[in-house]
Amino acid sequence: MAIRRGRHGQALGRPRHTTASERGSRATRMGSVRAAVSGVGVGGSHDASAAATTAAGVRRPGVEPEELGPAAVVVSRSVADRTAAAMTQTHHGCPARPGRSRVVTDDSAGSVALRDFVTAARQAAPCRVSAGVASRVRATDGHEPGRLHYVERVMAEPRSARPPTFRLPCPPPVLAEIVRAAGNPETSIVRLGKLTSHDPAFAAELLRVTNSPLYRRGAAVTSVMRAVAVLGARGLRNMALCAAARNCVDPDQLGKFDLGRYWEDSLRRGVASQLLSEKLGIGEPTEAFTTGLLQDLGVLGLILTRPEEAAQWMAAVGDTPASRRQAESELFGMTHDQLGARLAEQWGLPLELAEPLCFHHEPRRADPEVNGLCQIAGWAEIVAGVFSTSDRAGALDYARETLVAETKLTLAEVEELITAVSGRVEEAAATFQLSIREQPTVDEIVAEAERGLTRVNASYEELVQQLDAALAELEDCRHERNVLGRRLEARERELAQLQLSDTLTGLPNRRACWQRVADELGRISRNGESMGFLLVDVDQLKRCNDGMGHGFGDAVLQAVSVAMTSAVRQTDVVARVGGDEFVVMLPATDRAGAQVVADKLLAAVRQRRITTPQRREARVTVSVGLVTVAGPCRASWDPDAILTRVYRTADKALLAARQSGRDRVALAENDVPWGESIVA
Repeated sequence: MAIRRGRHGQALGRPRHTTASERGSRATRMGSVRAAVSGVGVGGSHDASAAATTAAGVRRPGVEPEELGPAAVVVSRSVADRTAAAMTQTHHGCPARPGRSRVVTDDSAGSVALRDFVTAARQAAPCRVSAGVASRVRATDGHEPGRLHYVERVMAEPRSARPPTFRLPCPPPVLAEIVRAAGNPETSIVRLGKLTSHDPAFAAELLRVTNSPLYRRGAAVTSVMRAVAVLGARGLRNMALCAAARNCVDPDQLGKFDLGRYWEDSLRRGVASQLLSEKLGIGEPTEAFTTGLLQDLGVLGLILTRPEEAAQWMAAVGDTPASRRQAESELFGMTHDQLGARLAEQWGLPLELAEPLCFHHEPRRADPEVNGLCQIAGWAEIVAGVFSTSDRAGALDYARETLVAETKLTLAEVEELITAVSGRVEEAAATFQLSIREQPTVDEIVAEAERGLTRVNASYEELVQQLDAALAELEDCRHERNVLGRRLEARERELAQLQLSDTLTGLPNRRACWQRVADELGRISRNGESMGFLLVDVDQLKRCNDGMGHGFGDAVLQAVSVAMTSAVRQTDVVARVGGDEFVVMLPATDRAGAQVVADKLLAAVRQRRITTPQRREARVTVSVGLVTVAGPCRASWDPDAILTRVYRTADKALLAARQSGRDRVALAENDVPWGESIVA
């Protein structure tokens, strides 16, 4: 079946007859199942192999096995139709109208494709299959003579094994009529207003929404006709679809399905789609909201058909979207997006709404005209997963990585978008009068992840021991331990990044400082510039701590860090490397320039006044040891050795400054050499 897609809201999925060449082309696209389904009607003629058989492997009298031709299977028309439809659904996400195909041949890949077809037949219509019959065939149409081909006989299917017919959610008649009328460009606003008035509940909702902050631009809207005019035909259609979706099923028919949780997740997808549309400039934001709200509508059809599976489906609702979709396939034999094609056709959805309903998990397969809308729907699913999956921290990381990699958004913009979801969901729930739980914020999700990281780190060794003991009884636990190890390594990398900053002053800590100094040494060794290195010590800090408390001492350190940062360039590095010890690294700075910067540091710290616990102002000073390293260095050099040499030389100069009375700069006599041995 071919799907006719209109540009301006025509019904999606209207069938038309296809030619044999089109069916062959479509079959070629079926991935590894490279089988051609010939369109032969009842009583028609076909090739010699089909004419020679009434069922696979069964010959008419006088016909030799060689006349079967290249690998072929002849099945009943109903089985072939059902198999072709199932294969089309598997590869294209939409149902195929049963044709009259009866003969399946492999024109290129030998028995492999044939076996794939038989496998698909078993899945589409569970059958009794006899043992395969191998026969040698003559060289026909370029096929290699003597090659073995398999012919399977597919017996009549048991009546009880036929796949169930899915019950599709049906919109209320008045709302369905509004959707159809709003999609017709010839329908007048007056006609739409009259149709809306036929459903008092929907009319009241329409007035409430048009008077909400989302739509209201001036005076209050008090009439249905005015509300329809404010929304326009497209907006009215979207509102009617949202209302129809909320009223298309009877909750009593859904078993243990949590309909409230379903609509809460749908609101998240709708809000995420709207925000993405606004940020990326793709589509119309309010229509994107409708798309997100409807994109999992197929779930209701699955549950309506098999309400006894509702509890098991709810158990998977906290999984990732991909895992949840796999669970659907296992439970129902179909996924919500595959069923979405039937819904789109039944509800008469236009292309821009139907394609995201079918292809939000596989947007690349959508019509190029609306591919961007399908991508937005897929990204919205990922964003909504941050708030609905059990592993929220993992979902947050995945959403950040995916959106930054696949959209033009920066990480900051992605963070802003995800943060906005919670508030927008609560606003949308209030607008549509849906009851939802309190929405978690991104900060709460991050805090939860950090608490989990702490717990993982604290119990890692114990957990590894438990896993090692369990491996003797259950080999499968090895996989779980490996997964846990990878997650732990990722969290440890995050902690390592956090540990590069000093918590009191916010400056780089010792580890980060030495890395920056080592990088600068590497640069000047190649380019031939100089580097200044200042080792700074706060004078009399111990006396401050002993006399006025450590709280005042912390305030002194913070004030000194602010003063020094304000006195240097942005390219310079100010770091706290010890209790009262700081380092200032000056890239591309010679001895004279470093002296100037050191004097500015002393002056900046002297000018800083700090209030003591006794409400008096105190003055703070620092002592500075200054050394320089000059490039280039053409010989090999040891980074650890020269870092140690730089620090010890600066420490000696600092000691000289303190012994000379403090509040001053002391310079090392010469540049620190690249290869000299260290003198203790």
